[in-house]
Amino acid sequence: MTRWLLVFVAAVCLWSEASAQVVRMALLTAPPYGALDSEGRASGLYPDIAQALEQATGLDVQVELVPFARAANEVAKGGADATIMMANAFSDGKAVEAVVVFYTRQVLLLRPGLQLGVDRSLNGLTIGRLNGGCQALAERTGAAVKFQEINSQASAVGMLALGRIDAFCSTEEAIRAEIRNQGLEAKLRAAKLMELGARPVWLMLSPTLAPAVAEKLVAGVKRLQKSGQLATIFRNHLGSAYRLQTQEKTPF
Repeated sequence: MTRWLLVFVAAVCLWSEASAQVVRMALLTAPPYGALDSEGRASGLYPDIAQALEQATGLDVQVELVPFARAANEVAKGGADATIMMANAFSDGKAVEAVVVFYTRQVLLLRPGLQLGVDRSLNGLTIGRLNGGCQALAERTGAAVKFQEINSQASAVGMLALGRIDAFCSTEEAIRAEIRNQGLEAKLRAAKLMELGARPVWLMLSPTLAPAVAEKLVAGVKRLQKSGQLATIFRNHLGSAYRLQTQEKTPF
């Protein structure tokens, strides 16, 4: 009896140690994924996911918003325990890609009323993009696309609504969030959306993170996906038209 009691106490202690551990999560500063609200608190998709993970796992998840490059670098070198982001040169081979949280879709949103032909040709169109992005579109067909560099998501969505550009290329999350911010849902509801591709967004973990804690975080992400709580977080920020993708699409 005493032996089994000792085993039970030891198991409880190990569980308590994992549950009480602080998990430092470095999340990128880029609305709608992460930003500071008017009271200086972390807000956005990723901080909300971090808070949901805290509730699902019992871990003490502490969020710090950092620039894009620093997020993966902090995790890779052990300055942070976890982050949520796409794989990149800063994370490759350095941070542990533990589980896919969701797939972010790069899309092309056409100006209201613009219809493409059956060949979906983009020749001659003026397409807005940020910071030289949308390389998938630039490289895929060799079409004579005219890119217009735009400084912000807000400017691009506003220009699209006014018909000053033919289309805007960005992530679907960023576009839908900005449409909501500017109250343009009604005006852009009928605008055509073309998906250009999808990339996995990972829960990345530090190689030094305790295996028991890593397992709890991975299980927590899967629980949020299965319960629908993750989809609810995205709809709260992006509206009911957004469809969360958590599995890679397979060709038919």
